Amino acid sequence: PGEGIGSIFLNKEHEGRVEVQHLPVMTAFGELRGAVGTQFGRRKTVADSLEGDDLLAPARTSSIAAFVFEELQVTKRLRLQAAARIEHTKVDGIGLVLTAPDAGDELAAERTFKPFSASGGILYELPMGIVARLTGQYVERAPAEAELFSKGVHEATQTFEIGNPFLTKEKAQT
Repeated sequence: PGEGIGSIFLNKEHEGRVEVQHLPVMTAFGELRGAVGTQFGRRKTVADSLEGDDLLAPARTSSIAAFVFEELQVTKRLRLQAAARIEHTKVDGIGLVLTAPDAGDELAAERTFKPFSASGGILYELPMGIVARLTGQYVERAPAEAELFSKGVHEATQTFEIGNPFLTKEKAQT
C-alpha cells in the first residue's frame, strides 16, 4: 500500500431539536414532570477515492423524530421514569447487489425506516447521594448509509467494505 491520502470523506449535516418542558402536575400518585419534543436532520455523505472506485457514492439521509419523557416523583426518595421515541428515516444511495442473478450490479435504492424506542425506570435515592436504578429499554435504529451502500476499498482500515442495501432495523433489549 502506498502512503498518503487514499480517500476523502465529506459529510455535510444539518440537525435541529425543539424540546418543551411542561409544568409539574400533581397527580394522585405524585408530582409528574417531563418534556416532549422533535428532532430533525439531513446528511449527505461521500467517500471519494483518489485511486479509482469510490468507497461510498453520494448518499443522503433525512430523519424526523418525536419523543416524550415523563418522571413521576412518587415519594421523596422514589421516582418512576418513562420515555418513548418514534422516528422516520429515509436513506438513499448506490450499493451493490450480492445475490444471483444480479450479483455485482450496482443498485440505486431509497430505503425508509420507522425506528421506535421506549424505556422505563425506577430510581431510589439511598443515603450519601447514591441512587439505585433499575431500567429497561427496547431500542431500534436505522442502518447508516455506509452500512447500506459501501462498496470499495477503505484505505484507513485496509479493508474492502461492501454494504447491504437490504438491511433492516437493528433492535436491542436491555
